[in-house]
Order: sequence, then structure tokens, then C-alpha cells
Amino acid sequence: MNGNYGFGPPGQPQQNGQAPWQPPQAPPAFSPPAQPQAPQYQAPQYPPPQAQPQYPPPQQAPQYPPPQQAPQYPPPQQAQPAYPPQYPPQQQAPMYPPPQGYPAPQGHPGYPPPQSFGQQPQLPGTNLFPGLADAEVSERGAYMKPGHYLVRVKKAIYKTVRKGYDAFILEFVVEQSNYQSALQTAVQAYNGQQYNLVELNKLLPNQVGETASWFQSLADKAIGWGSVKGFAAQILGADPKDPTFRRDVEGFLSSCITQGAINGKLLPLEVVTIKKKDGGDFSRHNFGRIVPEQAPAPAPVGSGG
Repeated sequence: MNGNYGFGPPGQPQQNGQAPWQPPQAPPAFSPPAQPQAPQYQAPQYPPPQAQPQYPPPQQAPQYPPPQQAPQYPPPQQAQPAYPPQYPPQQQAPMYPPPQGYPAPQGHPGYPPPQSFGQQPQLPGTNLFPGLADAEVSERGAYMKPGHYLVRVKKAIYKTVRKGYDAFILEFVVEQSNYQSALQTAVQAYNGQQYNLVELNKLLPNQVGETASWFQSLADKAIGWGSVKGFAAQILGADPKDPTFRRDVEGFLSSCITQGAINGKLLPLEVVTIKKKDGGDFSRHNFGRIVPEQAPAPAPVGSGG
């Protein structure tokens, strides 16, 4: 080889049958890519607005006639009195003849005898107490306050009270009382200071002559019957466990109710206040044995004439 590898000088034909060498051509000039064109916004085509409907013009309000004035009435006249100025004199109530009276009750001298009104004519609308004659009178007397007494029995009652349970009631009259001694003690305690006797009497024992009662409920017979049994033992001076007393106590109490076995008897009585479990006060009545009284001496027999 001659060292010519097929590359000759420019413009020289190459050996080995190859094309002559051509100098390299310059690259084509760079041109930037074309920018895309933004689309043109086309506004929507709306139909042309329609003309507003033609409404009829508003009508004028009807013309009403002017209001008429209220009729002029004559001024009211003053009410005329129901009666003429000169009232007739009032008539006096008819005088009925005095009714016949019963004899005066024993033991209450000085009171007028009760009168029997009999069947009086009823004036229209004058009966203010219809049905009063059938009303039940309460059997309970005054409340006994703490103290020492001697009482005389009026009667013993067994009844069903309005609340629906049975009760034993003993009515009596106070014949002796420690009221005066209790009053003196209370007044001395004031040491000359002023006091209200009305308020003080609410705390002092009952006075002589007062009517009072002992009320024992039998709603709970376990308690009520025990109290009545104890009462019978007290006034008879018996032992509640004595067989003879246990045999006779029911008949004795029944005779007190039905036959008035203790009516008029004189009984000692002590009333004390004790506290109950709930904190309230309770008055306990402790009766004593029946006080024997001497029978009045018989009147001397007059000499016959």
C-alpha cells in the first residue's frame, strides 16, 4: 500500500473508486417552533329580549260616601228610686205565744228552763240550717292538761268515729284540781313582772267545773284494747293478770257502755306528758281506783199524827 487510505486532498478524486471528498456543509439555521395560536372565544348568541307585557293601568279606589255621624241620643236619665222617698215603716215580726217549757235541769240552778219551740210556722227563706236536726254532736270534751284531778264520770261511750275506726270515750266533770296551786307557783315565778293570764291558763291544769273527756282510739286494737283493759284494772284496783279479772273484764266494760255501771263514780286522775318515738308529745291518763262515797243518810221518819 502506498499509505493513501483513500483520503486525498480536497478536490482530488479518491482512489479505490470512491467519490471525491466534499467539505461538510453547515447545519441548517435553527428556527423556533411555531407558537400555538389560542382559540378565539366566541360569545354565545342569545335571542333578543322580548318586550315586557303591557298591563292595564291600575284602577282608582272606589269612592265611598263619608261616614255618617253617630245619632245623637238623649242623655240617660237618672234611675228612679224603687220606692218613694218616704219609706213605709218596718213591720215588726209577728209575736208568737211563748212555748211551753220543760222543768229546769237538775244541777244547774240559776239557768232559765229550756223552752220547747214546738212546730213554728216557717217564713219563706228563713231556714238557714236545713238538716241540722240530724247532725251528730261531738262526744269529745275538752283536752286534759297535765295535772292532778278528781273527776266524776258522766258516761262511757263506744262508737265508730267519722274516720271509720272504733273508739272508747269517757266523759267526766272536773270536781277537784291543782289549778290554784299551779297558778300561784307560776305567778311567783314571774317575780312581779307582768304576765298574760289567758296565755298562762293554756299551760295550767284544767279548772274545777270543766267538762272533759278521755279519748282512746281502737284503730289498732293491740294498743287500744290494752289501754282500755288497763283503765278497767286501774279503777277496780285489780291486777291485769289476775284470772278473775281476766274473766270478768269484758263483761264489766260492756256494762259501763250499755248499763252505765260507772256513771256518777268519782275517779282520781293524773295526766302527764310523755315523749313519743317521733318526738311529739302524748298525754297519758293514769286513773285511780273508784273513790268510795258514803250513801246519804236516810231522812228521819216523822211521827205520825
